[in-house]
Amino acid sequence: MGNRIIQPVLDNKDKQRTYAQNKAKYKKAIAGEFYFEAILIDYAMLEDRLRSFLYYIALLKSKDSYKVDNHATAQKVRAIVAEYKEKGDSNSMAIINIKGKMIIVRSTLLWAKNSEEMPDDFYLSVLKKQYEATLDIEELLIKLNDIADWCAYRNEVIHALLNKNTTSLMQKLPHQAQQGMELAVFMDNQVKKLKRNNKIRRELKLPI
Repeated sequence: MGNRIIQPVLDNKDKQRTYAQNKAKYKKAIAGEFYFEAILIDYAMLEDRLRSFLYYIALLKSKDSYKVDNHATAQKVRAIVAEYKEKGDSNSMAIINIKGKMIIVRSTLLWAKNSEEMPDDFYLSVLKKQYEATLDIEELLIKLNDIADWCAYRNEVIHALLNKNTTSLMQKLPHQAQQGMELAVFMDNQVKKLKRNNKIRRELKLPI
């Protein structure tokens, strides 16, 4: 991944501290109408929670992984992505951006929803059972669509800010800044449900 410019978190306590500090910054940004900073924090939290989702479904070997590197599970999920991804989406399993993460999450949810029989494969059966036992799959699929719409708005702001009419921009920016955090909190709650007892990683005897 190359040399890091900024030191990463050291452990879970450091991660919790970082989260708390950035949530506090978000609240100050909203109160002070610094909506661009708020959207930056929203996006970072969505990226992080989607990445954690992939960790807890055992696609990452460790919390430090920056790509899908658990080949034993990735091979099986790749086949699911190829079948259930939306038209035009990649099945490369690349997670360097938020869209790549969402493709994997959405595809596996659609697979769990639409496959009636429990798969013979051990990993896939554990995954499906955990999805069905802990998640509201329908609601999560709807929220993923909301996140995709929110990200499209965020991308317009970030990549074409100086080509946007200021009045039009400011009409939606406060709402979008708050909606981004609402979606991030929703994803955080989904991850907490999914990782209950760390069942998937424990069943596969992976490091926790």
